[in-house]
Amino acid sequence: MAGPTRRSVLQRPRPGQGPLFSAQTLDPLERELYLRLRARLMPTPPTVALMIFLDAPLDLLYARIAERGDRWEGALQKSYLAGIQARYTDYFAAYSGPHIDLRGSSLDFVAREKDAIILTDLVGNKLRELGWSF
Repeated sequence: MAGPTRRSVLQRPRPGQGPLFSAQTLDPLERELYLRLRARLMPTPPTVALMIFLDAPLDLLYARIAERGDRWEGALQKSYLAGIQARYTDYFAAYSGPHIDLRGSSLDFVAREKDAIILTDLVGNKLRELGWSF
């Protein structure tokens, strides 16, 4: 059985994008306006075949950000990152669609090829379970 014809790929958001970030980056009036505009411009969020939640302890996330050397990410405060992490945790706890929840404290998909293979195998297996063929 072939998978859905419409596929969405959502990349890592940037500051202020999405309800998760707007709760932390906008004041209440700005957030209310943002949510109203978002509802009008994007009344139906895109359907994704599989949501993947990659998480790790805050100190490890912060260390991996430092290793990447990205100036924008490197400027993030730990308290900001902790707030975003908490929002993602709450979001995925309530998410009812197909998803994989991976705690990455022992996996490093960037530095170790075997960990990247584990991730791609997990995703591929889950997509096949959902009826996709590729």
